[in-house]
Amino acid sequence: ERLLKMTLEERRKEYIRDYVPLSTIVSWKEEMRSKGQNDEENTQETPQMKKSFSEKVSLYRGDITLLEVDAIVNAGEWFTFLYFLCYVFMILNIFYTLWV
Repeated sequence: ERLLKMTLEERRKEYIRDYVPLSTIVSWKEEMRSKGQNDEENTQETPQMKKSFSEKVSLYRGDITLLEVDAIVNAGEWFTFLYFLCYVFMILNIFYTLWV
């Protein structure tokens, strides 16, 4: 709760090492634009959407412990688990098909 009451500058004084501010990380849309791709060509947005998905997401390569952000989403383990479950169900399906 103490950190929540602090200003950004006050929090930065407490850092013990370098940090990467969010403002230096480009969004997925900006990254695609720099590579000559266009988000609007690849997605179908409804008029109610204020920002496209690619404007809200950034892909970061580096030490995530240096990021000055509130949350980090890393779905790697979740997808590995889902892949494992699919593999198990596929094997069970093969055995079931052979025995029935």
